[in-house]
Amino acid sequence: LAAGGWAVDDWLLREDRIAWCAGCFKCWTTTPGLCAHHDDGRKVAERWVPSDLVVFLTPVTFGGYSSELKKALDHVIPILLPFMQKRHGETRHPQRYARRRDLIVVGTVRAGESNQGEIIRMMVGREINDLFPRRQSTPGEVLLDVRDLGVANNAGETVLRDISFNVRAGEVVGIGGLMGAG
Repeated sequence: LAAGGWAVDDWLLREDRIAWCAGCFKCWTTTPGLCAHHDDGRKVAERWVPSDLVVFLTPVTFGGYSSELKKALDHVIPILLPFMQKRHGETRHPQRYARRRDLIVVGTVRAGESNQGEIIRMMVGREINDLFPRRQSTPGEVLLDVRDLGVANNAGETVLRDISFNVRAGEVVGIGGLMGAG
């Protein structure tokens, strides 16, 4: 990043004294925007707010990130406001500050110590082959048969055409689109 002209602020969390979040929410109610702990955790939000890009490197442990990173992320709560708002169909806490930053999290595993299955297990916390066991089924009778469906937008222009499908007894069918995509 530095070679690309970015100002880089390296930070080793394990060298700092950061307490676990007490869940007191004083950062929202008593000292807005500032953690009640008087430790290095306050630097997390201070460094986060002016950043354009935040990159975390963490060893993958127990299907997640390191305990040091967990403590640091808990100290980002003060950059959010305590109330909820609906934005683009999602309910979330709005940011206290106007600046928005990009976030990249990179999980690391020692080379040669893991295979693909182990890496997946570390990422999701379980064996991937246990998620969706294969089942034998016999297709049921057709309950809905759609042929040559077309959809027009508000201007009357055809945006989807020649869509055909059927739905059989016992099937679960979902049709979705991107929010705001029409």
